[in-house]
Amino acid sequence: MKLLFIGNCIFRNDTDHRVCNPFKTLKKALKKADVVVLTLQGNITKRRIPSNQSSVGEQLLALKRIIPRTPIIIDFKNTDLLTLNPNGKKDTSRFLTNHGFIYTYQVIRPLLYGTLCFFSCMDEDLVTSRMVQAVVPINLRKINTMTAAYLTYIKSFKCILRTIVVNLRIKPYAGVMLPVEALTFSKLLIDYGVDIVQIQANNSKPVNSCRSYKNGVIICGLGDLVNCGKPRRRYAPVTSELCLINTISKNYINYLVQKHTINECIIPKSLRPLRRYSRRETFHEDAF
Repeated sequence: MKLLFIGNCIFRNDTDHRVCNPFKTLKKALKKADVVVLTLQGNITKRRIPSNQSSVGEQLLALKRIIPRTPIIIDFKNTDLLTLNPNGKKDTSRFLTNHGFIYTYQVIRPLLYGTLCFFSCMDEDLVTSRMVQAVVPINLRKINTMTAAYLTYIKSFKCILRTIVVNLRIKPYAGVMLPVEALTFSKLLIDYGVDIVQIQANNSKPVNSCRSYKNGVIICGLGDLVNCGKPRRRYAPVTSELCLINTISKNYINYLVQKHTINECIIPKSLRPLRRYSRRETFHEDAF
């Protein structure tokens, strides 16, 4: 199975700042995937809320039209959804259900889809009292009782032919160096049987995105693929990355996404393979 991780997406409803199909330049990579994994920041809702990170979901529907037969997993548990809109979780869940996206609203239990087992957790520094009942808070610096129990719980799902994926949200950090504690905890997750760890923060720049560790892959931050949530004067076009991973061989390809600004939205402009990694000596994209 080939999983395509496309990073963080922030949409907004405002007509003056809306781009309906930000994914059209990514068709080549999208069509190579058996499953696409997208991290959503914000809300999918028709309610008027005091946030510039909400959308009615037309961008996700555009993605669905590009790959109508490819399952799309949405991890939508984020700080804005759980704090700015009391109905955000319900509204977003309803939209995703109605349009055939794959997600889970369970707090501890993972999403089980075929041979995939998908966990979502968050750095406890991001978790407020209003979010405790919706996400799993993780202490990245010290393995406390709750974190140790969660690691054991994740390990209990390991079995033959199952691929365990953990999406770990951490707080924004300065510079391009990933916090040591996030990388250390990701390695610990792989020691407990996880196959792929995606570290995600609300950062604009990718962080040397993929690296192998033992029999797993750590995605160290793909950057914001789409960002319509910040004013243009404060946010310049940057690059981001995609990561296509073969869950059996653990081979992967990184794609570099060049971005530009349209209607004050930062969206993909072009796509090219950036780096290939194989546990064997020869590895070609066409044979992936």
